[in-house]
Amino acid sequence: MMALPMVLYSNDGKTLERFSPESEDTFFATPETVEHIAEEAFYGCRNLKKVILPPKLKVIPFNCFEECENLEEVVLPPGLEDIRFGAFCGCKALKSITLPQTMTVVEDHTFSACGLIEVIIPEGVTKICHGAFVQCKKLKRVVLPSTLEIIEDFAFGDCINLE
Repeated sequence: MMALPMVLYSNDGKTLERFSPESEDTFFATPETVEHIAEEAFYGCRNLKKVILPPKLKVIPFNCFEECENLEEVVLPPGLEDIRFGAFCGCKALKSITLPQTMTVVEDHTFSACGLIEVIIPEGVTKICHGAFVQCKKLKRVVLPSTLEIIEDFAFGDCINLE
């Protein structure tokens, strides 16, 4: 029987389809040729601690890193525009993340149940959606931008240590 590859790409190499949860790798640098990442591509990759995303990436899709419970660091590309629903849900080791200036919305449940301690929302963000940071029980500090217009219900629900 042939072993499955640890990383699966589309035929043209522009889409990362799946990073195997069985991989023992703790670090992954996405090749610069990658422009897209599939939904749930890193779902349940418990060994990953650091990921560097490619410079052409504009969107982190739904549930992309969900349940990557040991993920400590994600280097986001400066031109990233959107992080979709549940992208970092359950990333308990993720203590901080630097959101790029190109984002305008923090989507529903993007960082729910993360280990975030501090979040700086960049200027340009106008909306923090429902449950964006819900159950981030370690979250102590949030810096909001002057451009913020809407904070939806439960955006910071159950953030019991928020100062």
